[in-house]
Amino acid sequence: MTEIYGHKWTKAHGDNDKHGTWLSGLGDVTPEQIAKGFRTCLTRTDAWPPSLPEFRAMCLPSAEDLGLPEAREAYMMAVNSNWAHPAILHAAQQVGTYELKTQAESKTWPLFKTAYNHTVEKVISGEFAEPEKNDMQITKKGAGYCEPTSKEDVPDKISQLRDAVK
Repeated sequence: MTEIYGHKWTKAHGDNDKHGTWLSGLGDVTPEQIAKGFRTCLTRTDAWPPSLPEFRAMCLPSAEDLGLPEAREAYMMAVNSNWAHPAILHAAQQVGTYELKTQAESKTWPLFKTAYNHTVEKVISGEFAEPEKNDMQITKKGAGYCEPTSKEDVPDKISQLRDAVK
């Protein structure tokens, strides 16, 4: 880092990692990933060195590296039930695919963005388990939702509701 950032690096961090902070923070990062981080440092426009969390993020694969769309594009895909990647479906299910289609974007976009970014972190770390194919469908959840009732079952449902409110 000293060779890239010169005195800006040494002024902030010294000549070596005295306390082992960087070694600890990058302990699980492979040499290839660290090389990716250095390449990113060389191409970024910020003249100041990155913090440890920023450098760590530069080292790890990004959503784009894994073929995932950025959050906004993923949101639009989810709203249109386009499950191009299981991570999009997973994030949509966290919000509720029914809610994505029926509620205002001002409410669902922030929720989806948080869920998607968390899901992407799981994909990057290898913790993400793809949903089963039969899970790739519209799911409804939330207060007040109940399964549709056939005409034949309506009298029984009304009777159950009457008993419930007695």
